[in-house]
Order: sequence, then structure tokens, then C-alpha cells
Amino acid sequence: MNSHLGTAPVSYLCEADATELVHLREQILADLPESAERPTYSDLFIRIACVALEKYPDLNATIENGEVLLHAGVHISLAVDTDRGLIVPVMRDAHRLPIQQITQKRKQLVKRAITGKCTPDELSGGTFTISNLGMMGIDFFTPIINQPQVAILAVGRIRQVPAVINGVVHMRHMVGLGITCDHRVIDGAPAARFLNEIQKILVNSKSIV
Repeated sequence: MNSHLGTAPVSYLCEADATELVHLREQILADLPESAERPTYSDLFIRIACVALEKYPDLNATIENGEVLLHAGVHISLAVDTDRGLIVPVMRDAHRLPIQQITQKRKQLVKRAITGKCTPDELSGGTFTISNLGMMGIDFFTPIINQPQVAILAVGRIRQVPAVINGVVHMRHMVGLGITCDHRVIDGAPAARFLNEIQKILVNSKSIV
């Protein structure tokens, strides 16, 4: 409620081709030793968001004391469903982490959130939030901005569907994406360009490793 009263939220949705991302994850898993942590699509989207935010840093911002603060570090807030409600721990300096470290830190943060062991420091200081409901069978949704941040990325499920490419039907893995922004800070065009950038990264997924 406070988020909607204190911001001007606007959501933008698109469907993106995640086929190359699926292939990338399959290759990563095939190359990993049995004892290694297994990256999830959430981990890959954290990495993708960090790459996109480096190009569009205006979305990596917070509003504090009435001023818009752009942040050099990308501190990703992760929406985690727990028995006590939604908990949003923060992965600090996620832009500096390779996928394997993102996987390790994400698992640690999620476990601490579920068990109620997150410290106040682990629950503050985020600059951009990702909410992934794909594992719950959700295709599209409009997430609520995590104040004082100005944007949140929604990730839906990846599903295989027929798609027409150059007049020919192919089976492709598609994913629903959404970005909710505070319109006082982020206009529609920058939000759309950010989503377009994520689409481009998905088509060239090998660039994130």
C-alpha cells in the first residue's frame, strides 16, 4: 500500500525469446562437477539484470530525502516467499560476481531469509529488485516497487511454445518479463529500452559468462 501511495508505478510487459538462455544453462550444468552448486534461472537473470543496468544506470537508483540517488554498485534485492511473508534480502555488488558466485550467495541469502536469520544489514541497501514467479507457473505479473528503489524486474516462467521466425514455425523457449518503474523518475521510453536490452542479452546469452 505504501509503495502505491508514495510512488507513481507504471508497468511494462513483454515476451522474450529465452531459447539461448536455456541452452546456456544446459551447457553450464553439463560442464559442472557433481559437487558444484547448480545455477538456476533466477541466478542467470540476476546476472542479466546487472549487465543491463550497467547500460541503463538510471534504473539502479533510490529516492532518499526527496533526491534521486544513482548508485555505482548494483545491490540486487531478491523477493523471497517465506512463512512470515515476503522477505527481500540484498545481494551486494552483484555486478562484480560471476554466475557461480551469484548462485552461492543467492542460496545463502534465500536460506537465511526462510529461516529468519537475515541481519538488518542483509535486508537493507538494495538498489534494484528482481521477483521471479516462474517456478509458480506465472507468465506475467506487475510487481510492487520496493521503496526507496525506483524499479523492479518481474520474471515469469520459461515455457516452450511455437513461434514464427522468418515465416517458419519453430519451437522456442519464451519468457514473460515486466518492469515496474516509478514514473516520477523513469519514463516509459527508458523502461522500454531496458526491457529491450534484456531481450538482446537473452538472444546472446553467452555474453553473460
